[in-house]
Amino acid sequence: MAPKQPFLYFLTLAVLLVSSLVPSASVNAQIPVTADGTPALADVEQASSDSTVLSLVDFASSLKNGGSDIRGIHVPGIMAYRVVQQPSGQNGFVSGTRGTVTQFSLASNYGSIGMLAHNYLAGEKFVELQIDDIIHIVYGDGSFNSFKIKEIHRFQALQPTSPSSNFIDLETNEELTATTLFKRMYAGKTHLTLQTCIAAERESSWGRLFIIAEPIS
Repeated sequence: MAPKQPFLYFLTLAVLLVSSLVPSASVNAQIPVTADGTPALADVEQASSDSTVLSLVDFASSLKNGGSDIRGIHVPGIMAYRVVQQPSGQNGFVSGTRGTVTQFSLASNYGSIGMLAHNYLAGEKFVELQIDDIIHIVYGDGSFNSFKIKEIHRFQALQPTSPSSNFIDLETNEELTATTLFKRMYAGKTHLTLQTCIAAERESSWGRLFIIAEPIS
């Protein structure tokens, strides 16, 4: 049997290596809808942490479970919310429980931390955030990482209730596909992205708000 040609051998290795580095979720990248529906009665009646924001130390202590998973998100004087995970395979899931933010599992494939919230629940507080505000991500062991807000972006969804809608950048008027928008907001070097919907023109999911924060060393 003749030996493999060196060029074809190394070309095959290169293709396999590149394939292993590309997240399989890239084909299905979508922008979750964070506004449709209304809170369940039980959620409306559930006590909210909005009125009294715990200190970071007290909040972190209340979330301890001994694990290394993300358990909470804290902004001094603005929010102290528990973080819940999406069910397996449900990248569009956003918790309808008051006082919670949902970690966007698909973002983790791109090296970022994504946080989702409905704009009639925890997302109401997202709109209060400003450039240079500090956001703390709290873990189950009581530790936390801090991020500083660097960018705030707003987009109109051309199909408001569709996670695969095209979007218009409200600052530049550029039109982007859902996949392009996803990569701009969630891909790249390690960062934190908060997402909720923008209500306008009698449509609760008219647009999308993205808040991007970078790690503080």
